[in-house]
Amino acid sequence: MIRGVVGSIPLSSLVRATAPSSVVVRPLCASNDTEKAYRIPSLEDAGRLPIKFRECDNETIFNLSIHGVHGARKERLLREVMVVDKCDWSTARQKVFEMDKANDTFRSMIKLPYQIGVFGGLIGALSSIPLVFYKPWALWFNEKFVHADLPDGGMEELDASFWNVGSWTWGWMEPYLGTASFVLLGLQFTRAQMQKIQWKPYTEMVLSWRANRLAHQYPQYNRVIVRDFSKSDPWD
Repeated sequence: MIRGVVGSIPLSSLVRATAPSSVVVRPLCASNDTEKAYRIPSLEDAGRLPIKFRECDNETIFNLSIHGVHGARKERLLREVMVVDKCDWSTARQKVFEMDKANDTFRSMIKLPYQIGVFGGLIGALSSIPLVFYKPWALWFNEKFVHADLPDGGMEELDASFWNVGSWTWGWMEPYLGTASFVLLGLQFTRAQMQKIQWKPYTEMVLSWRANRLAHQYPQYNRVIVRDFSKSDPWD
């Protein structure tokens, strides 16, 4: 029955007649009017665009939270406080601010190993170059710590080029730099193996300890929500 009708009715009209009214159908023929071919946001749609996490719905907040977005985890905790304490958003915000301060307890002590690593690594990286190739530094370091003999050509050989200085200093710098590199490689390998069997390296262990402590301090709220907030909370 339909086959007999299609011959006299344009196919595009048949598609438009059978398609739901809420679906925008792309015409078979090319058209320069893209507004008729595709759905575009209206001014109303643009006005409803969320700018802050507090403007998002619960499902969006949950999806962002499980992907580790701290702003979403904070908003999820806010809504948990609203439900449990039966308060408005502004009051819940003050409670979350209090929890955030409690979460930062012992912050300075916990950050200390990282700060030592940052400054120690930076000093070691920047000082290694002049200690190997810069003659005044190399001579000072040798006089204070190494006490190695000068090369056969004496000071004149060191004055020739910085490559000669590097060849001389490498005798004592190679064990130091090589050992340091191997230590870092071994620690990195150890961390990778720990993660494969779900053992927690130092950072993960500290984050779990901090999250458990905060959840213990505020047992009236959902433990998972509190722990997620604590783990993603930055150290500032």
